[in-house]
Amino acid sequence: MIHEAPIDSVGHGAVGVARIDGKVHFVPDALPGSVVRFEVTEDKGTWARGRLIDVVDPSPFATSPVCRHADTCGGCQWQHARPVAQREWKRRVVVDSLERIGGIEDPPVERTRQAGPPFGYRNRMDFSVSEGRPALHRRRSDELVALEECPVLHPLVEGMLGLPGLGGLDGFTLRAGVRTGARLVVINGDLPGGAEDWGVPVCRVSGGSVEPLVGDPFLKEVVAGVPFRITGSAFFQNSTEGADVLAEVAAAAAGRGGTLLDLYAGGGLFSCTIGRRFERVVAIESAGLATDDFAHNAAGLDHVELHRARVERSGDLLASFTGSTVIADPPRAGLGRKGVEVVVGAQPDKIVLVSCDPGSLGRDARQLREAGYWLAESVPLDLFPQTFHVEVVSTFER
Repeated sequence: MIHEAPIDSVGHGAVGVARIDGKVHFVPDALPGSVVRFEVTEDKGTWARGRLIDVVDPSPFATSPVCRHADTCGGCQWQHARPVAQREWKRRVVVDSLERIGGIEDPPVERTRQAGPPFGYRNRMDFSVSEGRPALHRRRSDELVALEECPVLHPLVEGMLGLPGLGGLDGFTLRAGVRTGARLVVINGDLPGGAEDWGVPVCRVSGGSVEPLVGDPFLKEVVAGVPFRITGSAFFQNSTEGADVLAEVAAAAAGRGGTLLDLYAGGGLFSCTIGRRFERVVAIESAGLATDDFAHNAAGLDHVELHRARVERSGDLLASFTGSTVIADPPRAGLGRKGVEVVVGAQPDKIVLVSCDPGSLGRDARQLREAGYWLAESVPLDLFPQTFHVEVVSTFER
């Protein structure tokens, strides 16, 4: 069935929302403020999903994409939307998740904060290979799109797309230290012929261990004035300027003094920046490469201690730090029931939760509310312009 309807709002995942006879239809790629024709591809009774056919009346928030691959590549979903509109829609999605999933009426959500330039911000990207070139997945498909350019990449990373021999790999990661000029190629398979002539360090990561192939298996970056080592494919924020803003907002939320519990600590972004404002920092991280980087990055900070463990299994340890401040940056799935149980068991006075998925934030917020914590503030950060992804720093108090 084909419909023509106005798009009145946006849902998580960059889907436009159309309402026909009281029924909600989700239409990917359709922008609020537009009138579109779409075909219903899935009908669930109370709601339906559609495929955009064409735009009858364009949105006032529409703009022309910068990238030649924007219509096919799944890496960016909103290059055809103005950045200011993207930020407002991200805020609306966060509000909706906190209301609908979190059960919080009129949640205190600030405007989405710009956290860097709209293009040229990504310091890392994971690639597949197609037609002998770096590739990303086609929109809503397992098929690949071979890339000739990628404007969201920092020039240091985009400049490596043409390295000879990359096309012979199954997949690889390109990353750069934006403030140091360092570059790194992380591969899964054998070293391509001629890689020694790239002028770029190359390493192989397998089973949680890293093997240097050409040069050092790590690079250096600077965030909030603090130097960091990042090894292989270890997690670190994909936007350097975004990491600056994240650290700044988290610091304002956490305050200072006493003990900071840094959960899912990664390579030490928070322990080594805002941790300097506390008398003691207790960090927990389980990923091997990340813990090695943490130990290096926190060297010389005598008030910082690292426990190599899973947060969900650290309840006894955390319970001994009643009245502390918690900062938690869990994976996309969020804290989850067990994570919330462990965090609440420490009886912190304040919880600063960093969420990269609004749905997970809503679920965690509901469980924290049921445990006696109220949401004081949520600050969305636009760490990934041109996409629907949003980072949110939320402060819970009791």
